[in-house]
Amino acid sequence: MPELIRLRDWAQRHDMPHPTVAAMVRAGRIEGAVKTEAGWLIPADAAVPPMRASRAPLVTPPEGLIPLAQWAREQGVTYPSALKAHGVAGTLDTTGGGRFVRPGPITHATLTYDEWAAREGLSAEYASKLARAGKLEGAQRIGAVWHIPKTLTWTRKK
Repeated sequence: MPELIRLRDWAQRHDMPHPTVAAMVRAGRIEGAVKTEAGWLIPADAAVPPMRASRAPLVTPPEGLIPLAQWAREQGVTYPSALKAHGVAGTLDTTGGGRFVRPGPITHATLTYDEWAAREGLSAEYASKLARAGKLEGAQRIGAVWHIPKTLTWTRKK
């Protein structure tokens, strides 16, 4: 009979979180585990089952597109802000249950707030203030920079 050790000791020995090990034991993924009144006992020499990265099936991106998470890492923005930006811009492809976008910046149809302000003859601070106040239609914040549609022109309303 192999030596049986506590679930927490087995988890520590294999450098794994004990809730993860407990879930694997309950799912029957660790062979030889025994339930006692004190808790689970696992054979000391029990093999670590292969880990799953996620339950979602791996989806290969369509030709010329990359996963949205990869794009967010490359652009230095959070996943939720990338999702919002591509959703607003209409450049999000959800083929096969994944979220994919074209590589490179999303700003093909926009200008940064300081470029837009220079074109319109405004100060960059004023353009940023207008964007934050929601007065520039279609302006979106990507990371720390406001992007304003190239087609938008400014006329002061009195």
